Amino acid sequence: FSRWEVNLEGRVHVNVIKIFGVTGSSLLNKAKVYVGEVFCAQLFVQPKQHVWMVECGDAVGFSVSVVQDEGQLELCEVQVFGHYVMNGTLLTNVALQKNTQQSSTVSGGEAARAVDGHPNSVWARQTCTYTSNTANAYWMVNLLASYEIRTVVIHVSSNYNPALVAGAEVIAAGRWGSEVTCGQMMAEPGTFVYKIQCPPSTVASTVRVRHEKASLILCEVEVLATRESVNRVEDGLGWIISQGMNTEQSSVEGTALSENAVDGNYTQRHGSHGVQCAVTLHKTNSWWKVHFDEIKVVTRVVIYNRLDRYPERLNTANIYVSETFCGQVLYQKAQTVYTVDCDGIVGSEVVIRNDNGAIQLCEVEVRGHSVA
Repeated sequence: FSRWEVNLEGRVHVNVIKIFGVTGSSLLNKAKVYVGEVFCAQLFVQPKQHVWMVECGDAVGFSVSVVQDEGQLELCEVQVFGHYVMNGTLLTNVALQKNTQQSSTVSGGEAARAVDGHPNSVWARQTCTYTSNTANAYWMVNLLASYEIRTVVIHVSSNYNPALVAGAEVIAAGRWGSEVTCGQMMAEPGTFVYKIQCPPSTVASTVRVRHEKASLILCEVEVLATRESVNRVEDGLGWIISQGMNTEQSSVEGTALSENAVDGNYTQRHGSHGVQCAVTLHKTNSWWKVHFDEIKVVTRVVIYNRLDRYPERLNTANIYVSETFCGQVLYQKAQTVYTVDCDGIVGSEVVIRNDNGAIQLCEVEVRGHSVA
């Protein structure tokens, strides 16, 4: 693995990068060119070629880098053409080291390899995923928060028949179950990196790669989101750590199960279009809780109250991190969402208690992070 990088000393809208190599040298073959974290192009050496003109579209960043997965880099000159900008849309990879899953695993090609930060296209380097050749094979990353997604960059194996990637779909899904198909991969001989543009204003918390007819071998998947949407998440409060976790509650009214409060659906009307909230029976000492998979630092709890029936029942509900009191909800008639700051209390679960009656929770967001 080799890398060359230049700091542009400011935010630059890069139009073209002109790269000069050595005539007859193959050291730049398959090298990848980036503006910041935005993939621009992969170089391919042709006989007697020593100059490459790389068009980067609307890429904005503070640096330009050239990366070679295998072996050395040999650069004679790199010229960056563009202009400095005050704002510009910075993009950043929000998939790195996030939670992943896939339809099956073959030969040790675990799903997590596609977000390990090593886009090496050689299978023997053990940085690629591998699913079996079954109908509707898929790979998915959970971004743990919602971001404005612009581009998905997929690095496939150079040992993989390029024709097999044809037809693979990239799908971005939001918290409310909405899905957007960003595009399909089209096989291009000799191409091992694909850039899939998502439609404008695509907001998603998961990204899925799906193929109806072939295996998936993915060496890296980069999900490029706007820096502005990343800043909204990385505001010091950490990630959403409650979605999909195990839950329980003191009693159940009908089908209003405890897990409904961490299913990522923020509709605040129980039974609306099939939507379910978590609702206990109207008894004293009611409670609801979510268990984490490890000890967590909890920074904030956000409760989306039920609005269609008895919203006042949330009044004076107490919130605990394990056994430590965090705060109390005071019902306000015009208020629909309640935020309680827990200031970094450490625990293995969050508990919401109501001593006076039923608990009705349409969604609970617990934000925080692992213990350092």
